[in-house]
Amino acid sequence: MSGNIRLTVTFRRHDQYSMKKVLVLFTSGFLLFNPLSSQVISRFTWDGPGATPLRADVGPNATTVNSSTVVTVIGTTAGGLSNGALNAGSVAHRDINLTLPNSSIFNIPSIDVWVDFRREETGASFYTRGSSFDFGLNGSQLFITFSVDNGSGGTTVVNSGPIYTIPDDHIFHNYRFLYDDATGRGYVWVDGITRYTYNGTPGRSLVWSNVSPVVGGLMDGTARNVGVLDNFELRLFSPSVLPLTLGSFGTQKKADHVLLSWSISNESNLSHFVVERSFDGINFEPVHIVTAKRAPIAANLYELAHFETQNISEQVSKVSYRIRIVDHDGNIVYSEVRVLPIEKREQKNKFSIYPNPASTFVNLVCQVRNAGSYSWILYSQEGHKINTGSLFLEEGRSHLRIGLSNTKTSNTPLILILQNKQTKERSILRVLRAEQ
Repeated sequence: MSGNIRLTVTFRRHDQYSMKKVLVLFTSGFLLFNPLSSQVISRFTWDGPGATPLRADVGPNATTVNSSTVVTVIGTTAGGLSNGALNAGSVAHRDINLTLPNSSIFNIPSIDVWVDFRREETGASFYTRGSSFDFGLNGSQLFITFSVDNGSGGTTVVNSGPIYTIPDDHIFHNYRFLYDDATGRGYVWVDGITRYTYNGTPGRSLVWSNVSPVVGGLMDGTARNVGVLDNFELRLFSPSVLPLTLGSFGTQKKADHVLLSWSISNESNLSHFVVERSFDGINFEPVHIVTAKRAPIAANLYELAHFETQNISEQVSKVSYRIRIVDHDGNIVYSEVRVLPIEKREQKNKFSIYPNPASTFVNLVCQVRNAGSYSWILYSQEGHKINTGSLFLEEGRSHLRIGLSNTKTSNTPLILILQNKQTKERSILRVLRAEQ
């Protein structure tokens, strides 16, 4: 995922009602953006007593909304206040269409907009403003369209195309778009995971249509009469950069482990690192926790050897690693993702015998990966050679019957040794000689 960023966003998840702090990571190093220093243009949470669709928490109230739209209580906060979301109602094609004033306060050069959305339909807009800006889903696919100054008095329209399939799981997820006019970069996150990156020209401001912004455009929730839109927030993006820099992060495949190494400077407030692994590049699991050194030097170096301990499916072709960095205030950022191929384990030759115990013969079942010539020797427990033979085994499964008539003892172990004549690979089996 080179060239992307990682983010943990501020939002209220309705299954936990938890709040997270916001940190943004650029691949050239950790630049931790604190959005609390950005200017809030508009915020709607629809929480608390007397919440109505039109009432804003910050910024101007909405001017109109579809008459069927109501605030539905979806839970309570820790303090006992109602936690609400916009509900389009039970009539089909009655879209929310929460319309804000056509004011110059929305003509901002950069933007940071996010919303919690529960998918109950295949097409809707979280925030739109004429033809200049549209952030939402089309046919279940997340997309962003925005317009920027082209530097020659005109406009460049950026259309991401399909970014990500929005889960149809009837659960609120957080969707966020940020455009920084200073760097010309734009990003889309879903639940804090980067899904889209735009690398434009630095110094290019957003261009806006002279129409009213709309929140929840074309959003009718398929008339299911449930809350679908919550915690809308729009900011003028102006980052506050904290001094934390990741110098490097690398992974190296060794014979029996993966060696991870990274360096980081200005880490006086860091708590620890969590090494995370994924086999699909999406779902990561923690595998190690490393305490931050916080030594007062230019850069602290870290190395960790991760030994694989679980069986890996044959269908898995790669493994991904990333570093989660946690400071003492609970802030979280992520490193870039490093991907390593998984070498397919060659299937070993397998041999088994039956019956066991045996009286006059045993059946040898052979499963070999490559055809070849084999020799076999049957020994007594004392090491005396009882019987020998040779055979050619085809690739795959085959059978061989070995007689035990030359053995004279009962209820004693016999040892059968098979050896590939080309590779010298040996397999040892034990047979119990039963009474005749």
